[in-house]
Amino acid sequence: MTRLQQYDIVEAIRTQDRLVNSILRDCDEYTELFYYGIAHIPLIFRAGFQIGDEGKVRLLHKDRNEQSVFKEISAEADNYTIELKGHYDSCNKASKEMLVVVATSFPVSSKDLEVFKNNNIGHELRFEMCNPSLYGVDSIVSYALINRLRTGILNKMREIVSSANIEKIHLVLSTSSDFTFFLSQGFSKYHDPEIIVYQYDRSDSQKYPWGVSNKALPTSAIIRQTSQEH
Repeated sequence: MTRLQQYDIVEAIRTQDRLVNSILRDCDEYTELFYYGIAHIPLIFRAGFQIGDEGKVRLLHKDRNEQSVFKEISAEADNYTIELKGHYDSCNKASKEMLVVVATSFPVSSKDLEVFKNNNIGHELRFEMCNPSLYGVDSIVSYALINRLRTGILNKMREIVSSANIEKIHLVLSTSSDFTFFLSQGFSKYHDPEIIVYQYDRSDSQKYPWGVSNKALPTSAIIRQTSQEH
C-alpha cells in the first residue's frame, strides 16, 4: 500500500465516520434505516459496528441476476438447512490474538491466509459452509437465517475469547455486504475485543495486505501486515 493509498483510506474512514455519527445523532431507536451498497469489507464492518443493533436496520441485497438491483432480504421463517461448521485450533495458548475466518460466499484457502502466519496469532477459528456447493450463489437471503448464523458465530467466538483471554481478533470475511454489515452490528463496543477486518486483494501476493480496526481513530485505524516490505 503506497502512502497515497493509505491517505485515501484514512479520508474514506473519516468521511464514513462523520456520516455514521450524523445518522446516530439524527435518528432514534424508532427510525428505520436501510443499508445497501458495495464497499471495502473493512469499511462495511466498521459502519455496522458503529451503528449497532439497537435500532432497526433493513438490509438490501444485491441481486446477482440483475446487477443494478438491490432487494430487501426475506422475512420468511427459517426453514433453511444451511449450516456453518466451525473449526478451532490453537498453536500458542499464551497468545492473546486470534484469527477468525467466516466464509459464506466463497471458500478461503490456507494459502490465502499465509500472511497471518508468524504474526503472534496463536489461535484460529474458521467458519465454513457445511455444504460447499452453496459457495458462489446467494444462499443467505433471509433475516431469520442470517440471525441464526450470526448468533452461532458470536457465541463460539465469545466462548473462545473468554476461555483463552483473547484481546485482539483478526477477522477475514468472505461474505456478502449485507451479511458483513449485520454481523458487525452484533459486536459490543464495551465487551468484545478490538477487531481488525482485512481487505482481500486478488492482485497482491499477500491476499490480505491491510485491515481496519473497528475501534481506533481514523488516523490509526489502518493496520498494515508487518511481513510486507515497506
